[in-house]
This record gives sequence, C-alpha cells and structure tokens, in this order.
Amino acid sequence: MAVTHVAVITPFVGEAAEVVERCVASVSAQATALRVHHVFVADGVALPALPAASGVVEGVLGIALPTRCGDGGATPRAVGAAYALGALRVDGLAFLDVDNTFRPDHLATVAGLAEGRDVVSARRFLCHLATGEPMVEDRADSDGDRFTDPSCLFLAHGGLRLARLWGELDAQRRYVHNTMQDRHFWGLVRNATPPARRAIAPHATVDYRTPWLDHYPVKGAFPPPDRAKVVLGLPDGTRRSTWVEVLEADGDKGWRIRVTG
Repeated sequence: MAVTHVAVITPFVGEAAEVVERCVASVSAQATALRVHHVFVADGVALPALPAASGVVEGVLGIALPTRCGDGGATPRAVGAAYALGALRVDGLAFLDVDNTFRPDHLATVAGLAEGRDVVSARRFLCHLATGEPMVEDRADSDGDRFTDPSCLFLAHGGLRLARLWGELDAQRRYVHNTMQDRHFWGLVRNATPPARRAIAPHATVDYRTPWLDHYPVKGAFPPPDRAKVVLGLPDGTRRSTWVEVLEADGDKGWRIRVTG
C-alpha cells in the first residue's frame, strides 16, 4: 500500500528563528504529491514563531510540553508522532531535527521505498555546522544498518508502532546516557519483534549539520567549528557526549581540544 499522508516531527529546544525558518522551508520545498504536515514539539520552552504553511505543507503545527524532558528529543518525537497518528491520521512519519534540512527529493524517495517496508533509512550529507556546506556523504556512521540518524528515519505500515519506543527510552536510562538516546532507539528498531521490514535509500537526501569533531578532517578544506562534540568514555565503562572547545589542529594526531561541556 502506498503512503499518501506524512507528518514530519521536529523537536525544538530554543533554536534561533533563522534555524527554524530554514528547517520549515526545506519541508515546504519537497517535490512530492504527498499530503504533508510539519509538527514542532517544544521541549519545555516556548514555541517558536512558526512560518505559515506553504508549498507542499498543509499545516505547520506546534505542541508545547509543559516541562523540560531533556532526553535528546526522544519524548518530543514520541508526543509529535502520537498526535500525528491520532489527530492527523497520517500513514507515514518522518523526523527532522531543527538544525538539519531535507533535500527536495527526500520525502518522495523515502515514501517510495516504504511500499512494502516498515522502516526506511535515508542517506545523509555531513555538512559544516557553521556554513551548512556539504563535506561528504556519510556511509560510515548513519549507514542505515548499524545506525540511522533520526533526521534520516521514515516509518510506515508496521513501522508506525515503533514510534512509541521514543517515549519508552527514559525507562531504560540505566543502559544509556540521554545524549545517546538516538542510538539506543535504533537498536530497539533493529531488534523489534516482529522484525521490521527495512530499506535503505540509494543516495543522500538529508543535509546534516554535524557538531561531531570526528566528522571534520584535520587535513582538508573544512576547519572544525569553534565548539564541537566528542564522545568520552566514563570510568564506569559507559559513554557520554560533551561539548569541547577546538583549539587547533595538532598535525596527524588530530585536534587539540579543551572540554567545556
């Protein structure tokens, strides 16, 4: 059965107006015959001024959570998905973090692959955090098998039931730090019972503004942002992500950094 009506779910934690506008514009510019709604869920902060619906988007909607969950967007995604499924009656769910953007063929590509599939993983370009300039297509990290970034995730058919897992991650926090929720969610999808029927898009349709330091080559045309994120190992054997100040390139050894987060 073909997908016809899609909601794009975007968590919001206070990003700047121009970031919101860029995100909404990328959804409005989709080249597709799908019905599309864009749902923002503010995580314990005031909703942003949302642009009016335009292009392919029928409505840009906002939901404000009364208190901050601070779980990396997991609860806002669960709430947005539940609203879209219950009130809007969509048959497809896409997720887009507010600082990322869809390329014009994204929804048409993933919805097309969803016929006979429950979960579709889009490809992504790693883009400079400050400029948005694409650096490289990511086929090592968010590869659609070991991991799928939320902005590359599309659910349909039997996969729609998996959206509720975003709201169950907090109960499993003893297994995962909240900044690693995205990867834990994907592990639950991979191990779902019954197994989800999955597909991977053949080309990149998402521009991902990456804060991760290891995505920036020491030698190359793209310097890192002044502040970037790294994953640190903790004494108890777990891992967490944190912000660092990038001081300078240290030859072939990598970046010289100072932990700030």
